Amino acid sequence: MVKRRREKSPQHCHQVLIKCKKSQGSDKKSPGSDKIMQPKKPKGLNHIYSDGNCKENGTDKARAGVGVCGTGFALGLKLPGVTQTNNRAELLGLFLAMLAADEKVETTIVTDSTYAIKVTNGEWKAKSNFDLVESCQAMYKRRPLVTFQWVKGHNGDEGNEQVDQLANQAILSPDPVTIL
Repeated sequence: MVKRRREKSPQHCHQVLIKCKKSQGSDKKSPGSDKIMQPKKPKGLNHIYSDGNCKENGTDKARAGVGVCGTGFALGLKLPGVTQTNNRAELLGLFLAMLAADEKVETTIVTDSTYAIKVTNGEWKAKSNFDLVESCQAMYKRRPLVTFQWVKGHNGDEGNEQVDQLANQAILSPDPVTIL
């Protein structure tokens, strides 16, 4: 009998992103307060970039990472769990980008993953990664102001190049999370 390994749900990454958001901002403290002042989110359209990468994809030595960045934050994260694939990293990146999106602001999430976009919006039926696909679809329903934009990877888009670099750094880093 083959035991199915349970993958960690992306919900546990919520705490990581919240810590990242709380740490953003300047080092200025408001008078009489120990709290760090947070920058205000821009009104109107917001862009968040996400990417997932995997070194040695499809092998037992595979290691994957995620990069997500937006106004005031940048996050690199090793893909948690046993199954390390590029598609899992892309899905987790999309999930974290939607999680970071302000519910009251129109947000475009920019990614180079057609797969992540189409299984999340229901155009494609998932054949694997059901845990992440379900989480992405549920988050997408909770973020009605989110739209997706596909960009060609490794083609000079500054935001896409940044998240690609964050994902690659996360793979190679001894730390599970890199917050910039």
